[in-house]
Amino acid sequence: MKIRNIINRIIYPKTYSSEIYIKNLKKKGILIGENCYIYAPYTVNIDVARPWLLSIGNNVVITKGVSILTHDYSHTVIRKKYGENIGDAQPVTIRNNVFIGMDSIILMGADIGNNVIIGAKAVVRGHVPDNVVIAGNPAKIVCTLEEYYQRRKDKQVSRAVKNVLLCRERLKRNPTLNEMGSAYAWMYLPRTKQSIEKYKDLFELPGESREDLIENFLNGKSEFDTYEEFLDQISDIQEELR
Repeated sequence: MKIRNIINRIIYPKTYSSEIYIKNLKKKGILIGENCYIYAPYTVNIDVARPWLLSIGNNVVITKGVSILTHDYSHTVIRKKYGENIGDAQPVTIRNNVFIGMDSIILMGADIGNNVIIGAKAVVRGHVPDNVVIAGNPAKIVCTLEEYYQRRKDKQVSRAVKNVLLCRERLKRNPTLNEMGSAYAWMYLPRTKQSIEKYKDLFELPGESREDLIENFLNGKSEFDTYEEFLDQISDIQEELR
């Protein structure tokens, strides 16, 4: 076990890892599906005051600094003004295949659909439909998931090229395939079991099912035959992009 993990385990015994944190949330009565992952769980605030109000589906990724609230404390202002204690607590539902960006806040009453990406620092309330990308405060739909997918797909090669050019400029060399990482590996890794064995780390990602990754990888098609071919064609790619 890494020293950092040992220290976190001592300081944050119930939140030092995603697995432990999720296990504790389930013990409290929160519904959480399969294959969920929470980054830096000791920075995450999930409301456990009424665990029956929170439901999280399958394949949900929650990143650093996220807060999920099923109640608020604003009734203190009402009580001081009107002499009545009128609180509120509402369910929060997060369905399947949802990514919640860093420092986002999910407010009580939020109902988030399937296949949703939530941008960093978003403040989410109310109903969020399936298959959208939302961002902002208050969070609004910025595009459909299909539009986001096409946008990322269209820009993948040009952004991979930019990564290489910046590495060449600053480090005077090409980045290694491992340094380019999982962000671009599928562009040029041969769709073989040998690739999976050689680059195991690219198929063991937090919050991802290794089996699903491998199945999708083997069923897909690469843009280039090898990483070396991609590097050799960068000048030609630049010309095409101009």
